[in-house]
Amino acid sequence: RYPEGCTFLYIQMELCTSTLEEWLKANQKPRNTRRMKAWMKQLLEAVAYIHGKNFFHRDLKPSNILFDGEDELKICDLGIAAAFETRDDGKEATNTRTMGKGTSLYMSPEQVSSCWLYKSEVDVFTLGLIFAEISVPMKDANRTKIFDNYRNGKPDEILKDDAATKELIEWMTTVDSEERPS
Repeated sequence: RYPEGCTFLYIQMELCTSTLEEWLKANQKPRNTRRMKAWMKQLLEAVAYIHGKNFFHRDLKPSNILFDGEDELKICDLGIAAAFETRDDGKEATNTRTMGKGTSLYMSPEQVSSCWLYKSEVDVFTLGLIFAEISVPMKDANRTKIFDNYRNGKPDEILKDDAATKELIEWMTTVDSEERPS
């Protein structure tokens, strides 16, 4: 029994059928480029929306990307998302952040280096890693090495057959956060 006058808060959410992480594990074969690029576009739009509300996610990873029943991707788990302020010139202000937040495999160089000052470009870096992962099948140990190479400014040659995607991912995973697209 609940005390008299007790109120409950319910959160109603869309039912999603699986995660991108589950899909990646089940699909270790060459991927449909058109479908992967459609997913990239959806993720870019979703992150742009979050950033447009002056937040950044800080923990993007395949297990935090859900599929609805129609092959649409949804970003979830904004539990460690951070707000940011914009300066008078419209650019994002640099604020002190909590160190060590996020999933280490998907962290940007500035998050890994325990830097206290970072901005929403951390999400852009992570999206670049996710784009590489959805473009080319990767085994766990291989993924760690490939992602470490990107973090160290030595992009892997896994995307040699798709120059445009390779160029985009290399831009998104540039070590210097100020050089990444926003």
